[in-house]
Amino acid sequence: MQPVNYRKRKRRQAAGLLLLVILLLGIWRFGNTRAVYSYTISQDTSSGIHGAGDLLERDITTTTTLTDLRFPPETPFLKALSSCDTLECLRDAHQLRHRGRAKYNFPHFLIIGFQKTATTSLYGHLAEHPQVLKPSGKEPEFLSFGCRYRPPADCPLHASQRYINTTLRLQEFIEAEGRLSTFEASTHIVRAGDYLAPAMYEILPWLKLVISLREPISRAASMLIHLKDLNKQGCLMMKNLGECLLTESQIHGAPSGARTTNYSFPMTTWLDAYPAEQIHVIQYEELTEEDRQAPELDRLKTFLGLKTGVPQSPLGVHNSRKYKIRPQGWKMPKQQYLDLIEMVRPDVDALLAVLHKYGKIKSKDTWLDRWKQVWDDNLKSCNEDDVCSILLS
Repeated sequence: MQPVNYRKRKRRQAAGLLLLVILLLGIWRFGNTRAVYSYTISQDTSSGIHGAGDLLERDITTTTTLTDLRFPPETPFLKALSSCDTLECLRDAHQLRHRGRAKYNFPHFLIIGFQKTATTSLYGHLAEHPQVLKPSGKEPEFLSFGCRYRPPADCPLHASQRYINTTLRLQEFIEAEGRLSTFEASTHIVRAGDYLAPAMYEILPWLKLVISLREPISRAASMLIHLKDLNKQGCLMMKNLGECLLTESQIHGAPSGARTTNYSFPMTTWLDAYPAEQIHVIQYEELTEEDRQAPELDRLKTFLGLKTGVPQSPLGVHNSRKYKIRPQGWKMPKQQYLDLIEMVRPDVDALLAVLHKYGKIKSKDTWLDRWKQVWDDNLKSCNEDDVCSILLS
């Protein structure tokens, strides 16, 4: 008979051998297994990309890792996104047809302008929505300044990484399984439509775009007031508002170009590049009118695929100076204001023609009536000396 200690030693050796076998099996399972998945790639409307392309089959051979366990075969979209740090990678990930539980694209939408049309208020309101992942900042201007208006060719890698991972919060989007909407609100984008619209559609064709438009004289005046009040610079440091609007504003009649006309030229570039159903146009005056605000916000949320009615808080007033600076109005000769109306009217007519052509408005007259009301109200304020008190919309 073998000694008791000998039998105990043999049992310990057998147990150790079993643990070694289990460990080796684990290493083999997580480090050496080759998994082959066949993914169908399609540019179709079901993935939010305009235009159906031919179906492409791609065999992707990957080493099974903890990442494979985190993203099972039915979620190739999230798995592909998880390693992205360039716009090209985002584009390739969005070509994967199978989305699993993911509801939204990444990023889902952008508020691209115009400046001084309640974009900050819209940003703040949507950032509070329970289905929205708030970006780290409102206006990163990555696609404009960061990429020198030529994405993706001139986008520095470090800036792309910061935009995707920090600004848009990619990892949190992944952790939410793509069920939170991501966005930002860089308002310099819209005016550079001649450069950015075709380039962005090439690299980010799934994007939904939000554009707000305000009565043009009020918007240009608000921009001049903003520059003086915030930065202590600009025309209003030396001249009155009427002179500045006529000579040194975004409506003063400089040659046509993305950053010199008011609305019609840049809007045409975006509607030519992106499908009309991916662009949502807001009239500022409708959005800021108390009894119209909730329906306008719900219309926007329906477009974005967000639950309507939340958050229940009103839009609020952010970055607005019309209630703080000369709320009684800006003094201006009547003829000067009439000259301004005559200056903007051709661009307004061209804008309404473009919006109507692409089905963004049902009636040109209804839209124009809101802006005519602003002009008429200001003209009614003129006194017997033909000096008017100009209020901004």
